[in-house]
Amino acid sequence: MTSTTTSTTAGLRVYPGLLCNSIEFFNGPHGKFKVMSAGKVKEFKDAPYSHHLILDEAIQKEPETFKILNEWYPHSELKRRIQFGSCRFGGLDFTPDVTDFQLQEGEYSECEARDYCPGAGILCHAPRYKNEEISFFEVKILKLLATHDTNEYIAYQLNMPLGSFHLAKKNLYQKLGIQTKPEAALISRDLNLI
Repeated sequence: MTSTTTSTTAGLRVYPGLLCNSIEFFNGPHGKFKVMSAGKVKEFKDAPYSHHLILDEAIQKEPETFKILNEWYPHSELKRRIQFGSCRFGGLDFTPDVTDFQLQEGEYSECEARDYCPGAGILCHAPRYKNEEISFFEVKILKLLATHDTNEYIAYQLNMPLGSFHLAKKNLYQKLGIQTKPEAALISRDLNLI
């Protein structure tokens, strides 16, 4: 089976790599970087060497990424691969990271260090919706819009005046082609933000 996601008659989705030949990288519990492939879940360090080569090739194609990873882990190719994979592909979603040995661009993954990490925007990528890049600040807005919080409380959480929040929300809605908070919540879910 080569489909990227699998649905059952009940509408349940199955992660790539469980019922197909795709590969899904993700950040597991306790900070372990994992891989799902051929119906199995393994720690990345125990994954087939071909999986390691896929990430190595991607790192080599990006000089700035290679430079950062090499500064952080000058003596460990494995640690460079794990850091790259964790930052770029760490989210567990229903779109495979690798299909037919072709690596996707990346996906959003929650990271507490993003605001001060020198690799932010280089190792990790901002999510995209309909070919529009969503900034990390817009991600914060989308995640908060997916809650039951009022606009006033969301503005407070973002440390913004209410008028500035309304303008940011209006611009984001326009960018995404939506008009309501429930539509924003659906996009958040589809992008694996919530």
